[in-house]
Amino acid sequence: MAPADATPAKVKSATTYPLVLLVITIVAFFVLTIFVVPKIGDLVLNLGGPHAKLPPQTVAMLAVSKFIRHQWYIVGAVMIGGPMLFNRWRKTPKGKQKQHTAAPAASPPDPCGTAFDFKGVRSDFNHLALKR
Repeated sequence: MAPADATPAKVKSATTYPLVLLVITIVAFFVLTIFVVPKIGDLVLNLGGPHAKLPPQTVAMLAVSKFIRHQWYIVGAVMIGGPMLFNRWRKTPKGKQKQHTAAPAASPPDPCGTAFDFKGVRSDFNHLALKR
């Protein structure tokens, strides 16, 4: 196999694991949201009585679960139609231009405040070396 042929294979191999994790995460989210959250929500509401006041995060989680269960066709359309429309836009001249002129990903901030330069390390510590 020529080196040029090996690059797409390496890219495909390197992206397989993250894609599998993404799919597993999405499936787990929907299983929990559709089946588990409603049961836990009913349990929490029954334990607190008729005047139970739930934390805002719990209310939001129950609302998201209810929306996904009752408006599943909207969620499905967005999940299928969104990537399809994005790929269609990406093939247009404007989409190609935007894709190729996008800003590169920013590197994480340096915890020391300045980037460490390895080039000057040796010369900076030469004065500490013992002379023979």
